[in-house]
Amino acid sequence: MFPALVHKILVPARHLGLACFLACLALIGCNKGTEQDEGKLVATFGEERLYDAEIVHFMPAGLTPEDSTLFRKEFIRKWVRGQAIRAQAQKVVGEYDRIVAYKGRDYEMKLAEYLLGEWAIHTRLDTVVQRSEIENYYHKHPDKFVAEQPYYSFFYFTSENLNPYKEIGYLRSDDEEKRQKLREWCKENATSFWLDSTYLSETGLEPAIRSYPGNLKIGAREGRTYSFYRQEEDKRLFCAFKLLDRLETGTELPLKMCEPRIKGIILNQRKQRVTEQLIQELVQKANTSKNFQLQ
Repeated sequence: MFPALVHKILVPARHLGLACFLACLALIGCNKGTEQDEGKLVATFGEERLYDAEIVHFMPAGLTPEDSTLFRKEFIRKWVRGQAIRAQAQKVVGEYDRIVAYKGRDYEMKLAEYLLGEWAIHTRLDTVVQRSEIENYYHKHPDKFVAEQPYYSFFYFTSENLNPYKEIGYLRSDDEEKRQKLREWCKENATSFWLDSTYLSETGLEPAIRSYPGNLKIGAREGRTYSFYRQEEDKRLFCAFKLLDRLETGTELPLKMCEPRIKGIILNQRKQRVTEQLIQELVQKANTSKNFQLQ
């Protein structure tokens, strides 16, 4: 019913194991705080203490009072379960404390690296991607931008007006002024319409060509307008469709389709470089500082 207990850690999938480990530590870990700085004492298990502040830390924002109460009960149940497991493990597992200390230190270092990387991205990352960068990446990696399925660019509208002759003329025209008049008319009169040249898959095409007595996926000619009628419950609709372009499987995708993806790739590369650069600076500084001594 609730989001994962690691909700507030906000780590990506590759750190899921780390997040789960740390959440478990939170449930079974030893609380060093006092009632004054941790809030109300909620539960005890032997010498271990669970304070309200720990539950609040892991509680997702926006829960209703009812869900908040249920979350607290579930958290306490898992905390008790974790304490019971840990108590028994301490008794029967050899060198338990040493193993947990080493594992905990290793996971803490990984979490520290992730959190520091997030800080570096937030404070150092240049998020402005120039058009020239996008174009350069697109032309250097053409094999990454190939259609894996057919795509279609088209206009269409449906209307209860069964004789929209003037609007059909607007749809046939390539004049942007007439196209704008058609948009304004569609907002007021169309039951549905699409006047965006963005490429869509067959799923996006289906609503536009449904009920046409033929296969417009294959048979439609680019630039030609097709009109037909459709029955929807008790309404008879006029439908108009114009294919602008068709991309077959295996053809190169146009740049405008790839821009958001390329921008994301470039930003991810920058994030990695920003993080690696900061870590390299810290390591170089550590190797020359008095804090590091090789025995």
